[in-house]
Amino acid sequence: MLKINLLPLERQKTEFPMWKVYRAGSYLFLVLALLTWAYNLGMYKYLNYQTGKVDKQITEMAVWQERYDKAQAQNADIANREGIINKLNKDRISWGHFLAEMGNITPSGCWLDNVRQTTSKEGDVLVIKGGARTMDNVLEYSGSLQGLPNVTAVMLQETTQAEKNKIKYVQFTIQVQRKGVAHK
Repeated sequence: MLKINLLPLERQKTEFPMWKVYRAGSYLFLVLALLTWAYNLGMYKYLNYQTGKVDKQITEMAVWQERYDKAQAQNADIANREGIINKLNKDRISWGHFLAEMGNITPSGCWLDNVRQTTSKEGDVLVIKGGARTMDNVLEYSGSLQGLPNVTAVMLQETTQAEKNKIKYVQFTIQVQRKGVAHK
């Protein structure tokens, strides 16, 4: 349908077409709706990407936290073992040093057959059995034992005369009390 206005120009009524305003408003609304949708879609994708990065970091931190907890448990175990070792070292008797000293103070003509250790609440008790050519060697040895560090008492328990290959000698038993491991 076509409208033709035959009136002269000054008499023609000029109207502004409202449909153009509605069309422009509709286009503007559609553009704004599409821009809002595109912005929201972009933000959704960006936030999903950021959330994925944070989840990955949390997962990595969980692995490090597990490693840290495991290391802490191992450190506690090491400290516990170190405490046990320190306690045992404190209670330990240095036999190599003590036996070397016992050998160094053994006089000529005296020998050791047996050294036995027992422990008590007061400390170590060593029972030394051996032989000597004379009783003076036994007394000299027991006096030398008294001079050793950590020795609290030396008692000559037994002496007997013995013979081997037609040679007479003195068998002896000496008890040595040492400060050392005290058991409860």
